[in-house]
Amino acid sequence: MQIRRPRSVAIAICVYCMWQALDLLQAWAYSPYDRLGWAAFIIWCVPVLFFWSRQTRIPLPAPPGRPFFLGMGIFFSFYGTAGSLHVLNHIGLAFSIAGLMPSLKWEILWIASSLSWMPTLGWICGRFFPELIQISRFLISTIPACLAIYNILKWKQT
Repeated sequence: MQIRRPRSVAIAICVYCMWQALDLLQAWAYSPYDRLGWAAFIIWCVPVLFFWSRQTRIPLPAPPGRPFFLGMGIFFSFYGTAGSLHVLNHIGLAFSIAGLMPSLKWEILWIASSLSWMPTLGWICGRFFPELIQISRFLISTIPACLAIYNILKWKQT
């Protein structure tokens, strides 16, 4: 059986967007409101890892890269770097990772939940309810991730 992997162009786009969003590591390490953002990022990425691990076991045709999401990832990362707006780099990273997934029901909810690992959530929640930031991070990342995994289990490529 042939091992199915994402296309190398999609991987290259993800690596570029990760490189542009390296400031996330500093925010997760030093910002008091963003300390567990890395855990929310891992939870948010679980559906991608689940999908591609499943591709090695179940003989479904590998989906092509999702050019719209990959293009949006490059677009936001480029303009985030050009304008020195880190939030655009983070949105570009979310779109590029979403480009590795097949088209699923409720995928917009999963992509929107990427806010859970971005420092933007710490900035917003720190103003209104700082004591609930970590709980909201985990809820915002876990519920859509579970829904995405459920949809992957039901997914059949047409």
